[in-house]
Amino acid sequence: MDSLDTPDHFEVVLGKGIVATFQGETIFIGNRAFIEEKLGKIPDHIIDNLTKEENLGQTVVIAATTTKILGHFSIADEIREEAYSLVENLKATGIKKVIMITGDNKATANAVGSRLGLDAVYAETLPSDKVNVVKELQQKGFKVAMVGDGINDAPSLATADTSIAMGAAGTDVAMETADVVLMNDKLSQMAYLFKISRFTLNNLKQNIVFSITVVLLLILGVIGNVIFMTSGMLIHELSVLLVILNALRIVVYKENKARITPQLSMGRKGALSNEA
Repeated sequence: MDSLDTPDHFEVVLGKGIVATFQGETIFIGNRAFIEEKLGKIPDHIIDNLTKEENLGQTVVIAATTTKILGHFSIADEIREEAYSLVENLKATGIKKVIMITGDNKATANAVGSRLGLDAVYAETLPSDKVNVVKELQQKGFKVAMVGDGINDAPSLATADTSIAMGAAGTDVAMETADVVLMNDKLSQMAYLFKISRFTLNNLKQNIVFSITVVLLLILGVIGNVIFMTSGMLIHELSVLLVILNALRIVVYKENKARITPQLSMGRKGALSNEA
């Protein structure tokens, strides 16, 4: 295989594309907005080709110099089969809205969003725009869980009430920022994560209420002179055993796990919002 020459200069422009200098010539590779920013208006005949590809759900990447467009190519994230049921399964756990936030163009994002049945799609967003979307949802009273895997997602992951990084495909910065890291790429774990989290929280509340109730009853029994040291210790130890047994239900929790078919793939980023 022939080796490729190394550019003299290489720079990543977050959310837009890349800039490279090769043999004294500057080359831009990126989305439509990035190329228009560098070259000005793109010719109509090229726009027509770009639009056709975007309407098919493709992301178009354009290559250009400082004076002309060299060409363009289309790429697309294949939507996993499991993604189609993800929205339904997440909403079954109590999630009110499932939203996609992506840097892709609007036509591509809307095509994917429509196929997956998403509640809303935010396209052509920069990292700062993603943060603003999360803040906007929070201001409306939603608790927001942000799912992401890239550098561009880190700011919004840090802003969300709960953040989840996809560990298998995620960048280090995304995983370090997130509250939860899924150490595989199985979308089926997404809905299960919300279910087991709610189950754990409810279990914790049950144990707290039960423990406080037993303590109060023991105190009242001692004051009323109907509970003595031996019976009190026995009741207390039995209550502790019940709390432990109840907590062990978390370890063996498997309900619906096998039935839950994932829901959020998109190869793009998602924001899950739940009303406060």
